[in-house]
Amino acid sequence: MKHKIKVEEKSASEVIETLCKEYSWRFKNPRAFSVYKEPAECLVDYNFYDEAGCEYRRWIYMKASADDKHILLYVNKKEFPNFAKEYVDGDVFDFILGYINQVIPNAYEVIY
Repeated sequence: MKHKIKVEEKSASEVIETLCKEYSWRFKNPRAFSVYKEPAECLVDYNFYDEAGCEYRRWIYMKASADDKHILLYVNKKEFPNFAKEYVDGDVFDFILGYINQVIPNAYEVIY
């Protein structure tokens, strides 16, 4: 599933870079040591649990659009277990919006 978030106060690259700096335990830049930096991208460490309390860990891909006005969020539902597939899009999206809201409070628009 692909989601789109329009950012207003900063560019999408600035938001992603800020997330990677401020929340380095959650957002990882796969090209941190590369010369090629545009467009900004990162991997989001997403943890969730089943009913028995077993922890699952998946990586979500996020990048800036070519015009640098949108953040594109890619959720690969095939990587998630069957019990999580029905609600994973909403949960991941709300999870990441919580972090974006801390960087640019209420300065974004959700586009599905």
